[in-house]
Amino acid sequence: MLQDVQKPIEPEIEIVQNEISVPPKEDNSNKEKEAFIRRIKENALKFDKEYFEKSKANGCDYSYFGNWQKQYAEMVHNMFNLKDRNVLDIGGAYGALAYAFSLLSPKKVLCTDISKHVIDAKKFKNIEYAVMPMQHMNKIGDGAFDFIHISHVFEHVDEVDHDKCIKEITRILDKAGVCMITGRYKNISALKESFKKYKDCEFVTVSEEQDREFGYFKKYKWDYLIVICR
Repeated sequence: MLQDVQKPIEPEIEIVQNEISVPPKEDNSNKEKEAFIRRIKENALKFDKEYFEKSKANGCDYSYFGNWQKQYAEMVHNMFNLKDRNVLDIGGAYGALAYAFSLLSPKKVLCTDISKHVIDAKKFKNIEYAVMPMQHMNKIGDGAFDFIHISHVFEHVDEVDHDKCIKEITRILDKAGVCMITGRYKNISALKESFKKYKDCEFVTVSEEQDREFGYFKKYKWDYLIVICR
């Protein structure tokens, strides 16, 4: 499913030009590849040790694990039943939510992030970690996961790469899998169009009944997209 997961690889080292697809007959293909790699490098550099220390000082501790994560994971479990699923949390930082998912009897849980700092920390047990940009998850095999969770990640990825991200997500998502995206991303329609381009799928919404116990969607007014493959 995932090769050499215990040895995170720097995104800028991982990406080899001939692995990155570009449109055929494109005269400036090399420039596009270089720009793509540069965007990933620049994004990775933003999320260093200093970024997470500042976040913690401002009251947002990504390494914290408590009732919030437990309750959120339970809500997701009630909607999609994570038991015996292969679960991937993309952009999961230190892995607090991934660990919460691991308590619900999945087959396995992988936490990926573009930040080498948080992945190298390996803060939580019973989950796997890998440094990996969402745009280029070539260490993960096709159809490897049947539940993919992405929370507040697309906001931090250059919009020009959003379609490429969806292409990768649909590649590694099982043919009957579920992908759940939440955050502050208003252009949900663009994400939907990308999903429909690469996967036979349908989109569902969170019902009041599903959100009633904890009220996360109502309280925080998250933008979200839930994709179910067919």
